[in-house]
Amino acid sequence: MQRDGAHTGFSIDLMNSVTEELGWQVTYQTADSFGSMLEAVETGAVDAAIANISVTAEHERRMDFSQPMFDSGIQVLTPSGTEGGPSLIAALFTRDIGIAVASALALLFGGGMLMSLFERKSQPYFDRPLKDASFPAFW
Repeated sequence: MQRDGAHTGFSIDLMNSVTEELGWQVTYQTADSFGSMLEAVETGAVDAAIANISVTAEHERRMDFSQPMFDSGIQVLTPSGTEGGPSLIAALFTRDIGIAVASALALLFGGGMLMSLFERKSQPYFDRPLKDASFPAFW
């Protein structure tokens, strides 16, 4: 932002501190929007941009960023107490998670049994009756 014709604010203070430490000269240009600011950096019209620019996947594909200077700490809020929402246990043990875990176990067991079936003639470890091979095949 500008105050009394001079650029001011947290971003300006930070950039001044960095350029002073590095011994660089800095000249500020005001941009009308984030899009125009990013375009100016991309085309080489300016060397860098500083503002509260969101580091998104799309922006990262277009240019490099420094470490973020601000962490917004966005969090999900729920009412305190048990009556306001689901508990952590209820959130972790949902139907979808149960189906995913059961599917993974079935794939592991099925794959192990197939390996036991195909390897039983060449690997002595699997040369046992099917009922005795089920746990070692799964493991």
